[in-house]
Amino acid sequence: MSGKLRFETSNGGVTLADLGGNVQGSTRNGGLSLLLGGNRWEGEGVDVQTTNGGVTLALPESFNGELEARTLNGDLNTDYPLTITGEESIRRSLRTTLGSSGPTVRVSTTNGGLKICRR
Repeated sequence: MSGKLRFETSNGGVTLADLGGNVQGSTRNGGLSLLLGGNRWEGEGVDVQTTNGGVTLALPESFNGELEARTLNGDLNTDYPLTITGEESIRRSLRTTLGSSGPTVRVSTTNGGLKICRR
């Protein structure tokens, strides 16, 4: 799917896979999984968040884009190769350019862990 997408859910998780366009949304009391394909986000970008749930972001190793990831009350774990510049707290948040840059992929959680992995 590619286009404008806005979602909200309570008491349940959301899985988003192989999307493009302008994607924004939130969950409460549920996890969030974002599985990206291709070598960059096709469209304006993605901004998704959850409260009381963990976030998993799976990226192809050759992905190009701006990545912003944050957890307020949880740990941030990654097995994805990242280069971080500027201010960062790898335990809770990061902002980095992947590859040759591209649209922003923004994921966050308030009360949950954040995992960034290879797809």
